[in-house]
Amino acid sequence: MLTAFEMRPCARVAESPTFDLHHHVLLIRPSHTEEALAKSITMESAFPSPDTWATATGEADGHAVIYRYRMHRPHGADWFSFPYALCVLWSYDVTVRNGMPPTEDNEHQVSFEDATASLDEGQHGYLMLVSTGNGCKRWLHYVRDPKRWVEELNKCLSGHKRYPLQIENWRDDEWTTWQEFAASVTGS
Repeated sequence: MLTAFEMRPCARVAESPTFDLHHHVLLIRPSHTEEALAKSITMESAFPSPDTWATATGEADGHAVIYRYRMHRPHGADWFSFPYALCVLWSYDVTVRNGMPPTEDNEHQVSFEDATASLDEGQHGYLMLVSTGNGCKRWLHYVRDPKRWVEELNKCLSGHKRYPLQIENWRDDEWTTWQEFAASVTGS
């Protein structure tokens, strides 16, 4: 059985992540629990770009969780220039669509992502991981300055309805939260 990845500190999911990836290359190896772990990694070429994204699925509390994540650190991203992990959390009714966002929430989440895309690519931070399922959607960014990032977020969302967001941040100089997730998926 697959379990969900724990994104510190705002996650409320199980430990010991294992994943199914849905793409092109299928790899099978024993996991630490001696079960076979099926994997498949998106490979746009034999040498993936630093900006290649992949998806993985997991499970938490009996609900599917879908992950979208950068496979590598973005080109030119200096770990120490973006020393804060910042997690945006959007909770929703877990009972409506087997843990996935209700249709209206999903539409608002897409609008939120479209409006905040400028915060994802280096000036203020990098979006590294998104998880959806088990009653919440999480966006994990690495940012220069959490306060400044939230100010920019508010500018991006000017004119939008008020979204049910919780934002937490913590010092993560080496991007450990994202690195542990990526390593758990790729097995490195």
